[in-house]
Amino acid sequence: MVKTINQSYREKYQQEKKRKIFKKVFLFLVFFFGLVGGAVYALFFSNLFDIREVSISSTGALKSQEIRNTVDVYLSEKKFFISRFDNIFLADAEEIGGLIRRKFPAVENARVEKKYFHALAISLIQKKTVGSWCYQKIGQCFYFDRQGIAFDSVTETSGALLINVSDERGEFKDLGQPVASQELLNLIFEADDRLDKAKIEAIKFIIPAAEDFRFNAKTSEGWKIYFSTKDALSKQLNSLEVFLAQKITSEKRSQLQYIDLTVPNRVYYK
Repeated sequence: MVKTINQSYREKYQQEKKRKIFKKVFLFLVFFFGLVGGAVYALFFSNLFDIREVSISSTGALKSQEIRNTVDVYLSEKKFFISRFDNIFLADAEEIGGLIRRKFPAVENARVEKKYFHALAISLIQKKTVGSWCYQKIGQCFYFDRQGIAFDSVTETSGALLINVSDERGEFKDLGQPVASQELLNLIFEADDRLDKAKIEAIKFIIPAAEDFRFNAKTSEGWKIYFSTKDALSKQLNSLEVFLAQKITSEKRSQLQYIDLTVPNRVYYK
């Protein structure tokens, strides 16, 4: 078939139009991938957004240098040959805070804030020490907080500023773990609080190895109180207060060796 001049012109026009569209699409793709490549390079390979400073402020005697070393290790981790976390946009503040709390049990709270574009500011709050728990089987003592979590080692102490526990029965697991069952902890906390209100200074609580139904309190006056873990502690403490108020003179009190509250509704003493 012989093409007319009009048909030939239209075909050339269509081909020229397709070439222009292809050229525009090609240039757009080159620009798009160039832009993406540039962004990837800026984020992953250049030093435009790298973290250059890590500041740490803390309460108490937290080991700031060890915490800094842990953060530095986190920031230097790599995946697929790309630095994952030493970039201000890729570093996960919550993950860093969680890592610090897991590795350092003495940290109560870790707040990590990004300071754009090159810094992290870390604020740490140390756990409040409630007492020291000494495991006699291993001869080691540990500070614990109000939740009963062991968070740091310590030498054996005495006195009434902290709750001091000598545990002849329990076994230590690891820092960051409870020093004892919650039930036993609650009994010791309740006893310490009530004794303090009754003006009885408990310098040490003792968990005896031989009797799992009992725990003792050693007073600053030298005598001990035997508590039962099987009976309501409030009843035992009520009996103790009544007994001391009505049955024991100040002279006899100074000569006491122990008061036994382990038998329900009975008070034995020597």
